[in-house]
Amino acid sequence: MAVPNSSYATDFIATTLNNFESEMRSEILQQTVLLNLAKEHFMEEKDGGAQISVPIVYDDNDTFKSYEQDDDLDLSMMTGATVADYPWRQYAGSIVVSGIDLFRNGRSKSQIVDLLQYKVKQLVDSVSYKMTHDMLAAQAGKNMNGLPDLIASASNTVGGISGATYSWWQNTSDTTATFGSTTVGNGIQRMIERMHASTRLGKSPDLILTSAFVFGQFENALVANQRFVGSDNKWGFDMLQFKGAPLFWDDQVTSGDMYFIRTEHIKLVVGKGANFVLERPVPPANKDISIWRYILYCNLIAKARRTSSKLYGITA
Repeated sequence: MAVPNSSYATDFIATTLNNFESEMRSEILQQTVLLNLAKEHFMEEKDGGAQISVPIVYDDNDTFKSYEQDDDLDLSMMTGATVADYPWRQYAGSIVVSGIDLFRNGRSKSQIVDLLQYKVKQLVDSVSYKMTHDMLAAQAGKNMNGLPDLIASASNTVGGISGATYSWWQNTSDTTATFGSTTVGNGIQRMIERMHASTRLGKSPDLILTSAFVFGQFENALVANQRFVGSDNKWGFDMLQFKGAPLFWDDQVTSGDMYFIRTEHIKLVVGKGANFVLERPVPPANKDISIWRYILYCNLIAKARRTSSKLYGITA
């Protein structure tokens, strides 16, 4: 037999949470620098599939040549393309309300909203932290890829393709950058080198992400020239600029690391229909609780690696 008032409360909670679903998604993506940047620059939605498959072109089409009059055209079958495959990673969180809480609050909409408020806030903060953490950490267990995997300091395997075997699947990196406390050191020069090393067809990395420590060192190096942008930008986070690319910091970036990212080639792929979706309540048979599950299928992937770069081990 249903607990009195619980059916009404459950229905009201479901309606309220469904109405807040898009707002929850938006708030999650605005909580941290990296998620905010992903939403603006490198998030894309994809329909299903056994894996996230990305076609990779790694060589030129040599059939394009000059000719005269009735010269034979080059009709050679070109290779130079392959596919990078990434597994879907599954994430889920829960909002759980006990039967007794539904009973106690079931007669008042305001009481139900108060009951939900801290639970929703707790979930939003936790999802934001976990997503950012995993995107900035080396892949472990069932987690998604992180930037340390895609923009690595070694010739690792990404998307099933070995960087050690195929040089075109390597990004560049350097570990000799320093910033002085009163002088620039060689940090600026190393940043210039990373930008140049990652430039292809006139396009350079369009986003730089680093730690609070490195951001401070870089800002200190620029103070004399007053060439920086404050926090009054559209993202609302501290931002500087380097060679036209916005430079941000996130407190979960490893101290001493700096990523030079070409956002058209690094993507946070989310599953259509499983994109921060709040499912209807699932009452377990053996517990007096109602559960709303928050589901996300995703992975962080690289469509090309040589257009991004990394400085790591940066010192003062």
